[in-house]
Amino acid sequence: MKRMWLRIAVLGLAGAGLALVFGDKPARLLGQEEAREEERGERRESEEKGEREEAAEREAEKLERRLDEIEQLIERAKDNDDEAQVRKLREEGERLIDRLEKLERQREGDEDEERGEEEEEQRIRARELELHRMELEVERLHQELEAARQESAIRLLEVAKDPLASASYAVSQLLDELEPEEAIETLVDLREKTENANVRRIISHHLVRVYRHADRPDEARRELRSLIPQK
Repeated sequence: MKRMWLRIAVLGLAGAGLALVFGDKPARLLGQEEAREEERGERRESEEKGEREEAAEREAEKLERRLDEIEQLIERAKDNDDEAQVRKLREEGERLIDRLEKLERQREGDEDEERGEEEEEQRIRARELELHRMELEVERLHQELEAARQESAIRLLEVAKDPLASASYAVSQLLDELEPEEAIETLVDLREKTENANVRRIISHHLVRVYRHADRPDEARRELRSLIPQK
């Protein structure tokens, strides 16, 4: 009887020992799998963050290139005394700047919160300075456009004193309002109705330019030949 109880006790201790050795192995394996899954998740998150940052950088570069183009277009519009175009380009520039700032905020949003708050204040100050600079730039452009209008008025007075120059200017202004084909028809009609030979030659010169613009080189060459004296 004692041997039976001893055998049961031994078996019981052995079972407990096996439980101690092997019983928690599934738990350890589960913990390791969870750690690997967490590592994979962190890797995916890091890769996605890297892709977002690269996409944001590409977009920012594209926006910056467009801003450079806008600056050049503004200069051209300013030379052409086109205030409406200058205003339109400025509005587009402001939208691009806002988008660039949004991209910057998204990038910095992934950084430390305390640092992000400090940089947000810096962005606000930078934005205020940029707005002030843009206001000064708009004022400068306004002054330049006003000076250009005054200069244009002076030139118009000078042109008005010369009948041929006045006729040429009037034809140029008319062409600005017409499509090429309509302009050709109008100029041909004007030339037929004009008795002044000098004015007809002026119209012919304008026709050459319009023919070229309308991709009609044969007519342009014909007009040029008619302008060359044969004797």
